Amino acid sequence: MGKAKARIVVKALTDTAIEKILTLGADDVAEDIERLRKVVHDLVEFWGIEEPLDVYFDARVDSFAKAQAV
Repeated sequence: MGKAKARIVVKALTDTAIEKILTLGADDVAEDIERLRKVVHDLVEFWGIEEPLDVYFDARVDSFAKAQAV
């Protein structure tokens, strides 16, 4: 998988996680978010992607989850 495709996939998974948090609430989708997080981390590891896309996912999703908790 090329870098461009990996970015698109991770962005789509990130957007999905954020939408779930905003729509259903962080507490109700915690298990879903962890599954998506695992997919992103596995994708980055499997394809040997050097760009920190997993860090991007974690930072964006965690910021929305924390904002919803307040």
